[in-house]
Amino acid sequence: MPNSFQNPNHPEALQRWLDLLFLSFSLQSATGLSDLMPLSPAARVLTMLQMFGGVMYFAVIVSRLIALQYIPHAPKNSQD
Repeated sequence: MPNSFQNPNHPEALQRWLDLLFLSFSLQSATGLSDLMPLSPAARVLTMLQMFGGVMYFAVIVSRLIALQYIPHAPKNSQD
């Protein structure tokens, strides 16, 4: 969506692809919005979904690693 994000420090500047990629990585890692702000409601919703997805991805990976380490595996029952 064109013009969905704006840099509050330089509102007249056009957004480059690298700026939007940086925004995506900062949202995915839950570090914040960086220098770009979503303007439209749709851009805000997508921003929130990407933040939530990044946090949930990290939580699922960490919980899976902990489960693999600490939960003993049940022995397989072999019925001959």
